[in-house]
Amino acid sequence: MSKIELSKVNFTYPGSSEPVLEDFSVTLDTGWKTGLIGRNGRGKTTVLTLLSGKNQPDAGKVVLPCPAGYFPPVVEDAGLTGEELFSTLAFGCPEWKFRRELNLLGVGEDVLYRPFFTLSGGEQTKLLLGALFCREAGFILVSHDRDFLDGCVDHILALNLTGPELQTGNFSSWWENKQRRDQFELEQNEIIQKEIKKLNQSAGRTREWSDRAERAKIGFDPRQTEKSIGRRPYQGAKAKKTMARTKDTLEKVQRKIRQKEGLLQDLETAAPLKLAPLSWRGGRLMLLHQVQLCYGNAPVCRPVDLELCPGDRVAVMGENGAGKTTLLKLLQGQDIQMEGLFQHSRELKISYLPQDCSRLSGYPEDLAEQRGLEKTKFFTLLKKLDLTPEIWQRPMEGYSLGQKKKVMLAASLCESAHLYLWDEPLNYIDLWSRMQMEQLILESRPTLVFVEHDRAFCRKLATKRLILSKN
Repeated sequence: MSKIELSKVNFTYPGSSEPVLEDFSVTLDTGWKTGLIGRNGRGKTTVLTLLSGKNQPDAGKVVLPCPAGYFPPVVEDAGLTGEELFSTLAFGCPEWKFRRELNLLGVGEDVLYRPFFTLSGGEQTKLLLGALFCREAGFILVSHDRDFLDGCVDHILALNLTGPELQTGNFSSWWENKQRRDQFELEQNEIIQKEIKKLNQSAGRTREWSDRAERAKIGFDPRQTEKSIGRRPYQGAKAKKTMARTKDTLEKVQRKIRQKEGLLQDLETAAPLKLAPLSWRGGRLMLLHQVQLCYGNAPVCRPVDLELCPGDRVAVMGENGAGKTTLLKLLQGQDIQMEGLFQHSRELKISYLPQDCSRLSGYPEDLAEQRGLEKTKFFTLLKKLDLTPEIWQRPMEGYSLGQKKKVMLAASLCESAHLYLWDEPLNYIDLWSRMQMEQLILESRPTLVFVEHDRAFCRKLATKRLILSKN
């Protein structure tokens, strides 16, 4: 096993005024299975692009003992079949091994003979994963799925506010340690704040002494006696010494204040979110009876039944290509080919969150105007989702995928609706924001139909499950 090293690395994206990584240093082992976690915009993807050579550091050095592959790879010709594409990604791997990996991933061999662009997003990902898994090596994995991390990593590299933190173990062990550390810091917070208050009061008194000394040095009454005039050099020298001591004391006090404030620098906070769903008093919202979704008049899934009632939280599950996204589009009111019975009220107000937010452009304010959102509420939600005002001033084309998803989530949360339809709402969203969303949904109890692969999220929130199977 060999070492991977990033030493004093600085990196800023072109056109940005803020560095993503600054004086960043960490050493990893090629044999580790490392989970890379942190808030959106903290630099996780940037670390991977630096290691893979897609980007170069502005300063510092990146040392790798061997070339690093980046996932997902760029597919330059989407017209290639899966079989043809594998030959470009094989790295000398036999095809039987690739077929075995696809079988373990639950992908039918038909994907080998279809053009890549005709596959669903999930099928495309699994095809590329099958090629990746043909190579046996350690890895650095960026994921926000708690169950997934627990199942496959043996180290955690967390990008905290103050820099990288490396621990042995999985996500749960790291999270337990962090909660324990955060709880200790919170318990100490009140004491720290009191100490800071006392230090500030002390600094204030010291400044008063300094002011008095300054006045003693330069402020003499011209009517002073000859005797007092003779004492001026002595008083001036004494005042000068007092001011020097005062300056030294102030510097010590300010250092102590900074040290006290620094004790809470790695405490990640996530303010509670708000949602105001509309109440529905007309009985059930929707009814699906023996519904089959169709592509080109051919059913793609087996018949499903669903009675959607106020307060239901339905997790739509199923294999890739079974029509999960298509079902949400049907429920939204889009013109989708189907067979069976679908009943719904035209008075339903629906808020829809699409799966793909990558094409967002313009500024968040533009989006708020286009969708008629209350701007104060919208920007408050963005801030609670860890998107700062500085980020709002940048065009969304330069946002990370997680930041784009948060913008769309905030937009949906701004909308009061009878029904929320969310297609993979947690894609690229960091762990802290995922837990914010869980708390929000449990407290506000919206009627919700969602597609999501985060098993912990589904476990905590779903009151019903609708499973789609390919026909």
